[in-house]
Amino acid sequence: MTQSDIGRIIELQKQGLGYKRIAAETGLPVNSVKTYCRRHPLENSTEKCDYCQAPLVRLPHTKRKRFCSDRCRMEWWKEHPDAVNRKKQYSHTCKFCSQEFFSTRKSSVFCCRKCYADFRRKEERA
Repeated sequence: MTQSDIGRIIELQKQGLGYKRIAAETGLPVNSVKTYCRRHPLENSTEKCDYCQAPLVRLPHTKRKRFCSDRCRMEWWKEHPDAVNRKKQYSHTCKFCSQEFFSTRKSSVFCCRKCYADFRRKEERA
């Protein structure tokens, strides 16, 4: 990969093109373009915290941050409970204590680890 190829990759990346389009434009393999882009991310100082709009500091080779701090993250999620991707909840009755509980698994049998262990001990004595 030559310096002119690298310059062209950076230029096309700034235009918002994807790896395949950049590879087609430059005549380089897609994996070479992808590797270069991931190892040399563009400096993007326009990223801001989703909660307080403070500029985000991103270290090289780290994933994109949405929030500048834990406080901002927690406050944002408190204000946007509808954005939480919740799984479906299933209603069950515990096999040991007969208490009703909810779980994201269809096949849950016990409400907690303690009930499971107590049920196994009871079964061993019998």
